[in-house]
Amino acid sequence: MSDKQSPRFHTVAILDQFDRSGARLSKLFADHFESRRVSARSRPEITHLVQEIVRRRGILDHVIGTLFSGDYTRADSTLKNGLRLGTYEILYRDHVPDFAAVDEAVKLLKRRRGKGPAGLANALLRKVRSVVIPETDVLTPETPLSESSKLLSHPPWLLERWVNSFGWERAKRLCEWNNEIPNLMIRRNPLKTDRDQFERFLTLNCARWEQSQIIPEYCTVTRASKLRESRQFRQGHFSFQDVSSGLIAALVKPEADEPILDVCAAPGGKVAALAEQMGNRGTVHAYDVDQTRVALLRDTAQRLGLTSVSINQKDATEDTFPETGKILIDAPCSGTGVMGKRADLRWRRKETDIYELVEIQTAILSHCAKFIRPSGEIVYATCSVESEENWDVVDAFLKSHPEFSTVSAEGRVPGEFIDERGALSTFPPEHGMDGVFGVILKRD
Repeated sequence: MSDKQSPRFHTVAILDQFDRSGARLSKLFADHFESRRVSARSRPEITHLVQEIVRRRGILDHVIGTLFSGDYTRADSTLKNGLRLGTYEILYRDHVPDFAAVDEAVKLLKRRRGKGPAGLANALLRKVRSVVIPETDVLTPETPLSESSKLLSHPPWLLERWVNSFGWERAKRLCEWNNEIPNLMIRRNPLKTDRDQFERFLTLNCARWEQSQIIPEYCTVTRASKLRESRQFRQGHFSFQDVSSGLIAALVKPEADEPILDVCAAPGGKVAALAEQMGNRGTVHAYDVDQTRVALLRDTAQRLGLTSVSINQKDATEDTFPETGKILIDAPCSGTGVMGKRADLRWRRKETDIYELVEIQTAILSHCAKFIRPSGEIVYATCSVESEENWDVVDAFLKSHPEFSTVSAEGRVPGEFIDERGALSTFPPEHGMDGVFGVILKRD
């Protein structure tokens, strides 16, 4: 395990790239695995280690910082990430003996940074072996924000924002939800496989799986990497998607043979859900502004056999679209509702991002309203739990567009997911799914 091609070596290399670039982990994984020709067998372990270390970075840095001799914040990136790896394995990886976690981290740092940093790591990680992980139960509203944010492994600005929005207990539960290894869900493609055949496939390939009680095409699964490498995935029998995205598609209420416009469609999960529900009939006009993401959208539609999806590159803030009776705007957003699955997002986001995104969301909604027919509906949706990106955007739009009004989501999604104003609204720790928002806007 100590040779340069070990999962630990690649884990620290990717963590270093993340610190330097701030890029999405998904992109860093793809680039690193391809450029280093990492074996398919090693990739799931590397992915797991990186995501978990990034997810728990706050508490790991807190533990290391209390034991570090000197200013840990100014330490070399590779030293930091070697220490994070060793600390994570000692505190959270029960099947790895502590001595092995120490030994492997020290060997790795000796090779990458020399004897001095390796000796420092050896001394520090031996102390970590006697550390007891602080419990978040001890935190109260009176606990200093700086301490709470470390133990909850979220940036102080984000925790403070959530406390102000949701209250202390709900904010704390949201952070704790984000720190758990997420449940992964898949959506069966009824165009490619029937329910009995699909359930036999899951029984053979998952340690356990469970059908969603909300939308029956969705299932919670294990062994995601094995499923992703399967022939059935390559042939389009299923997609990886949270059931909350299925609720967004349900708001659109697609009917066979009707045209639907999706202006922020990539990478294509919701487009595919709509086209599958329509039996691959009618047309879903799918657009995205980013050329690379449009390519992903094409790949998704091709894999799933969705001939009813028409794909092009367009800017939803300024380009012309076909007039239609239904438009889905799955707006670019801060993603604060999906931070449980995207471990890196909490560290990449800045509070100013939210206000910049609100400007884009407002521009998209106002521009695309020009292409909805009388009595037609726009579904405006985000995967954010921030009011500025949700009702605030909608209210500003309604004020400047009096010809539109809201329609309750009642009858389209279960009542437990509908807020007091009739919009779809999910809160991860309370509903057991990603946080999404969706409102139906009808042109009178």
